[in-house]
Amino acid sequence: ICNQALRMRISLNVEGLDALDLRAQKPDGTAWNFNLRSDRKQARDLIDKLMPTWIIGAPPCTAFTWWNRGINYKKMPAEEVRKRISEGRKHLNFMVSLYRKQLARGAHFLHEHPQSAYSWMEVGIKSLSQSPLTHVVTADQCMYGLLTPTKGGGSAPATKPTTFMTSSRQMADLLMKRCDHSHEHQRLENGRCFAASFYPLKLIQTI
Repeated sequence: ICNQALRMRISLNVEGLDALDLRAQKPDGTAWNFNLRSDRKQARDLIDKLMPTWIIGAPPCTAFTWWNRGINYKKMPAEEVRKRISEGRKHLNFMVSLYRKQLARGAHFLHEHPQSAYSWMEVGIKSLSQSPLTHVVTADQCMYGLLTPTKGGGSAPATKPTTFMTSSRQMADLLMKRCDHSHEHQRLENGRCFAASFYPLKLIQTI
């Protein structure tokens, strides 16, 4: 999102863009890792200092996918499953704390996870989604240009229903576009999920 928005920052009047994730570096040159309490504290301190108008959160959803819960976890040691779910909840709860702070000072947030993710039933997320200050909508990413490889070497649209929770009614209105069934879809299976974890350009521009 930052990389694309930076290219348009003059026309969008966007300032102070930053990303805090495993692909971004802290001031000391190491990557952010929100499994670490020290990194969570450092991020909170930075946000308190910068007071951003928007925070966009898309914490890892792998701990909550129906694919893992229904299939993969059954093949894994119980302790490893508990660890993954615990880390997933840690990330979710961290983001919820940031979203609530945004609401408290009249600023905005946007949260995203797949529509089918079990994370939407987690206590913190469910409670926030039921607040009168938030709006929850679902978009099919095929309508924003999401493509996935086909067997013949080409590409085809992937539906990828994605649910967004936001404090902005205007943002919600922009992100509630469902598939118009004007095309055929390629299922996100056999290794296609990873490429689809990146937002298509039109979705980035819409946000």
